[in-house]
Amino acid sequence: MRATSSTSVVLLDKRLTQVGTNIRVTVISPGAVQTEFSLVRFNGDAERATSVYKGYNNLLAQDVADNVVYAATRPSRVQIAEITVTSVHQSGAKYTARPFLESQQQ
Repeated sequence: MRATSSTSVVLLDKRLTQVGTNIRVTVISPGAVQTEFSLVRFNGDAERATSVYKGYNNLLAQDVADNVVYAATRPSRVQIAEITVTSVHQSGAKYTARPFLESQQQ
């Protein structure tokens, strides 16, 4: 569902952000963010939920919120179209280095 909604937002962004309007739409694409979502995803299994984020410094909700504030507080002449924010240990949705786990295994 997230991919579908993300695609819809991008398409909506392209239609709403038009020259000469005061409408500003920003697409914020975060990487792995440690929230209660994993607890819901794993039906309350806290051990499985925390294992998703084990071994690296993941993003926190505050990191994403900072980007929202940044985009929303730019001068009216500025349009922030997209922000992609990830952990320093993540290069994409499927590519995450877990240096803290790797160093423990050596």
